[in-house]
Amino acid sequence: MRFFSFFLICSTALLLSVQPAGASLLDIISPNCIRLLTTINGRTDTLFSAYQKEICSKGCTPSVSDWDEWTYENVFLPTVEALVVQTGMTSTVRDRFLEMGNDVATMVKRDCRQLLQGKHFCAEPEALQDWGKCFKTRFVTVAIKKGVKLLPFITNAEICRRELLFFDRDELWHVILPGYMRLYAATCPKDEL
Repeated sequence: MRFFSFFLICSTALLLSVQPAGASLLDIISPNCIRLLTTINGRTDTLFSAYQKEICSKGCTPSVSDWDEWTYENVFLPTVEALVVQTGMTSTVRDRFLEMGNDVATMVKRDCRQLLQGKHFCAEPEALQDWGKCFKTRFVTVAIKKGVKLLPFITNAEICRRELLFFDRDELWHVILPGYMRLYAATCPKDEL
């Protein structure tokens, strides 16, 4: 959490540097926007626990290539579409989320793959945790690089309020996303016994 907080502060400082000099922090980033970022960061650990339970414990052998072959179409796109529909956002917002997701995936595949040492995600729980940390840092890196494009997502109190309502739901993290994992586990490649 401290690592994410450091990057959140750096991201905020970077974004503030492109704002008019007279704007205060409260004028730029609403409490809902800050809560949204900390909520998503806090919930990713829940996601990795669900991954262990719903995928690894079923004998699946997921790999980085599964993003292209299964996860993008069956999890990422439906989640972004649900976010857009449930928050009433525009197609421009949708496109920015898709662009950011693709950029994160590209960077994660390039930079985090070696942490698995040629094994699948479920081979060693520590490797999955290390990969998860790498994923989080790459997510923040993309957010920093795309700071200007993402400015509306972290400065508009109403957008953040709607996104927070979407991302702060227990149902998303404990039912919907694990449900996608169960769908994957039903058809995943498995270890030969």
